[in-house]
Amino acid sequence: MKFSARYGGAALRITAVTALAGVAATAAASGADAAARQVSRGYGTVRAVADGDTPYVGGKRLSDRVRLIGVQAAETSHGGRGKTWCHGGEAKKRLGALLIGKRVQLRSQSPGRDGQGNRPLRALYLPRKGGGYMDVQQVMLQEGHVLWHPDKREWQNNRLYHVLADRAAAARARGTIWDDDWCGAGPSQGAGLSLYVHWDAQGQDEDNLNDEYVVVTNEGTAGVPLAGWRLRDGSLNTFTFPSGAYVPPGGTATLRIGSGETTRTATGTTYHWGQRHPMLANADPANGMGDGMYLLDPQGDFRAWRTWPCVVSCTTSR
Repeated sequence: MKFSARYGGAALRITAVTALAGVAATAAASGADAAARQVSRGYGTVRAVADGDTPYVGGKRLSDRVRLIGVQAAETSHGGRGKTWCHGGEAKKRLGALLIGKRVQLRSQSPGRDGQGNRPLRALYLPRKGGGYMDVQQVMLQEGHVLWHPDKREWQNNRLYHVLADRAAAARARGTIWDDDWCGAGPSQGAGLSLYVHWDAQGQDEDNLNDEYVVVTNEGTAGVPLAGWRLRDGSLNTFTFPSGAYVPPGGTATLRIGSGETTRTATGTTYHWGQRHPMLANADPANGMGDGMYLLDPQGDFRAWRTWPCVVSCTTSR
């Protein structure tokens, strides 16, 4: 069964508070069980942060960078290279306030490294006064500074982190990554946009790329120009809508993962990403895997989003 959800400028469908609490409690319990399977990879003092998901532990060299497990922050400029994305500065500042000058424990299931920059992939824990540890990743997710970023190798807290991220998204607190006008009002502020994600293609995903797709629906009464808007996943894979892109009132803009011609009708347009491999991770309850798709306006504000499998506020699809 597929699920759809409405976020961003659209109304949020909230289930009963008791049901939400039950989901969170279940996730927390499974996360606690899983956390016992992580092992310590040692301790170190955080000297700096590159952005909201990459601290420097033990020094300030490139080899001292550590990639946090389970979270994805907006990018920031490094050494004059690249640019700072909307929300990137806030996430970096918060991680720095939490960690710089602090001694942390590094944990992981695997001694492995990430695929970008060969950084050790680790979860960081701050010792608490009086005993125990604070999960730094949980803090960043609960406060709404980062996206959920599940990992097949480091799957233990995938579901817990997913629930925390979706609860923060539902709250949409001011100044968080879920604040849809933090980087500036508009364009089309308040438009009723929602996302539907068909992440499981019929048959083998590799043989049916165009049956993986994302639908942007305009539930408002005014058309929304989408040129320069972006759809991205929980990593950094991004599609930018071309010049002339538009979703009419009550209409849709559909992005199919494979190749094909752009087609237009009175109620919507279908675009193609041109990817050669599946992009929408299949949900797997055994390890908490899934992903998210996010609609960003040209200023970088998150205007609608959808994660899967649904763990917080769920409705059946159309």
